[in-house]
Amino acid sequence: MSPRPSRTRRLSLTLSAATLVLGSLAACSEDAPTVSQPSSPAGATSSAPTASTPTPSTEAPTTTEAPTSSTSTPPPAPSTAPSPASSTVAGERSDLVKLCGPDAADQTKKTCDSAAPTVKGSAIYCSADLPNDVRGNVDAALYRNGSEVYSASINRTAGMGTLMVNYAVGKLQLPGGDYTCSFKGGGKTYVSTTKVDGPAGRATQAMACDGSTMYSKSDVTHCESNTPALTSPSSLGCSAMVTDLKGRKVSATLQTPQGAKDLTLSNSFQLGSAVVYLRAPATAFPGGIPSGAYTCTFKVDDQPVVNIPFTVS
Repeated sequence: MSPRPSRTRRLSLTLSAATLVLGSLAACSEDAPTVSQPSSPAGATSSAPTASTPTPSTEAPTTTEAPTSSTSTPPPAPSTAPSPASSTVAGERSDLVKLCGPDAADQTKKTCDSAAPTVKGSAIYCSADLPNDVRGNVDAALYRNGSEVYSASINRTAGMGTLMVNYAVGKLQLPGGDYTCSFKGGGKTYVSTTKVDGPAGRATQAMACDGSTMYSKSDVTHCESNTPALTSPSSLGCSAMVTDLKGRKVSATLQTPQGAKDLTLSNSFQLGSAVVYLRAPATAFPGGIPSGAYTCTFKVDDQPVVNIPFTVS
């Protein structure tokens, strides 16, 4: 069985079509596992696959626009905050758990053919060939540098063999670091770790682009390349891969020639990493998108983690 895209909350922020979105996840096993997840809040939209990871609960987002004013010159290049994650993951190191990239992931057998010492790319797979007597609730989790990326609860029934989960970030690169996959069941926690060769930092691959050109698939949306100088764009877009989010609040500010537009997402994240994006079409600006300097800033707990400057002409 091929992994199915996870249930991913699509969170709309009131700047016309401005949006923050979580990254894509999937969970799969011998038979499609039952994964527990909280009920969806009113007004929220999501996909509903057979197997998915828990979806964060949210409060309604709010938007505040600052009075019209001229903007200062943005920073010359995107800047990012360092990742605070550094701890290790407790558990029994086991060859029963394997981590690999897509090239070594056998989605028919639901297993990594071999454990990879290093993974590079946009997706990472974890498989666990747990003892046959491990039945009932199995908690699966993926960590980066000790900080949880995501978690899922799987009901492992009789006849269910190898468990497999994956984590993917569209066309972006997985942030670099030590990735640990953990499966907890039968009174034991089985873990294995591999390195991911990817960009460092809490916020990576920060890009600005024409919003109409953004990559969008399996509930992941992001710019494909950074375009710091936009000419007559049909919409404005910016995106970044942000880590170490669990239990934290994410917000964004778009500084425009007409003033700052603060997009506050009141949300305690249950997932630890996300591809976040902001997109504002021309209809968000009376008279069209004005020329001048812009800066898109993503914040975690009100602290900026990345600034993305760009201009429009």
